[in-house]
Amino acid sequence: MKSYATLKVNYQLLNFDVKLYNLRSKEDKISFSGLSDCCRKETGLKRICKTCLKELNWKSDLKGYKLGKNTFVELTANELDTIERLDSGIEIIYFTKLSSIPLSVLDKIYFLEPVDLKINKKLYSLFSNLFALNSFVAVVKATIKGYEHFGILRHDKSGIILQFIEKS
Repeated sequence: MKSYATLKVNYQLLNFDVKLYNLRSKEDKISFSGLSDCCRKETGLKRICKTCLKELNWKSDLKGYKLGKNTFVELTANELDTIERLDSGIEIIYFTKLSSIPLSVLDKIYFLEPVDLKINKKLYSLFSNLFALNSFVAVVKATIKGYEHFGILRHDKSGIILQFIEKS
């Protein structure tokens, strides 16, 4: 299985790298479509405007975020470059007992695996044992591919899992 992302788990002075694996299918995905310069409509793979059938240059600076059928928010390459990119990682905010978190608010599940360095495996094992022996979970802020999520890290029979807190 291909990893979804490689992240750094941070807690005060302790840092270790992990690979993140998705345990569920992708339900929410945001994608950008190429827009034609002439009609401002979706282009398709052959770079032909779907409205007027005019052939377009491969390199177009105009992109669009789809809001509805034939409705787009137009963005140029310069506007896309100004968007602040967030660094990916998992920051542990605090530890608490699992019983203090209502299970009904937990959503997507990801499995964490240490990157192949000796120190990463030791720290991963240390955190996994801490979670298992004390019934602790870590409340975290995870930034993955530019999106921030709150969630928990907890022990599972196969290792550490990251579970997001449902957005309401």
